[in-house]
Amino acid sequence: MLATESDTFSQETLAKLKTKSPTSLKVTRKQLDLGINQSMTECMQMEYILAKNFLQGHDFFEGIRAVVVDKDQSPLWRPAELSEVSDEMVDSFFVEKS
Repeated sequence: MLATESDTFSQETLAKLKTKSPTSLKVTRKQLDLGINQSMTECMQMEYILAKNFLQGHDFFEGIRAVVVDKDQSPLWRPAELSEVSDEMVDSFFVEKS
């Protein structure tokens, strides 16, 4: 766990991760866990569903606003903390919606 490491690389990585969308971080973790046992085709299908679902949410566009449009580098993630991102929220990104 990065928080318990004292080396520079770990601390810089942790600081960088703390600037990212908590939802995206948890979805990415689940994607990596699932993808290790999937074929390339299955991974690409999962990636397509995730991309469509991220485009329906808040954080993708908030990240663009903060970095590209306003350039304030201060995104307001929803939810703002990892602890606020439930398993149900994460799971919803993996379901194809019509």
